[in-house]
Amino acid sequence: MQNTEKQRDSRKTRSSDDERGPRQTIVRFFTRTHASLMLAAVACALPAQSQQAIVAFAPPGAVSTFVNGISTSGLITGGYTDIYTNNHGFLRTPDGQFTIFEAPAGNNIQPQGIAVTSAGVITGGYWRWAGWDPVFGNFYIASGFLRHADGTIVNIDPPTAIESYPGAINNQGTIVGSYFSSVDFSDHFCVRTAGGAFTTFDPEPGAFPWSTVSILAG
Repeated sequence: MQNTEKQRDSRKTRSSDDERGPRQTIVRFFTRTHASLMLAAVACALPAQSQQAIVAFAPPGAVSTFVNGISTSGLITGGYTDIYTNNHGFLRTPDGQFTIFEAPAGNNIQPQGIAVTSAGVITGGYWRWAGWDPVFGNFYIASGFLRHADGTIVNIDPPTAIESYPGAINNQGTIVGSYFSSVDFSDHFCVRTAGGAFTTFDPEPGAFPWSTVSILAG
């Protein structure tokens, strides 16, 4: 029990220093497999004759780069750290052009794209400023964002969320993920429609929705 609480506490704060249809299936996968899954997705998307070609890339000025999502049109999203240790989100086009973006307005930091549609709509996470503590200084909590194709970026936390973790978006604009609720102080999965309506669902009793979820659509 103490270990569980410690895990949850580490997620809460961050100091400053069936019906399943043939076209839509919800799949669970652990966030730590993003890099491996991404490499597999890229390999499968390449024509058979060019599967051995590997292209290394990084946003301009990046010291470390994190790739999280690729669309069927070849758009790639993720995040990176620059030489000043600042973090940014990015969108990369198939021809290698980068668009850099920041967290939603305010004292918010470290955006990172998680998934992207063929039209360039991105969902992801960032650290939302939650206040100042005389001992720990500024502290932040995990939140979700939606970046429209025109560059507009907004928060998309569910209404009762203390923290939220978008996992994926399909080409229809449906987003799936998980969040920690202020109502019962427990974790839940959620689905957000393109219009902004949320539906919450839970795994079997006793399960802990630690993993993110992915939504697949034709």
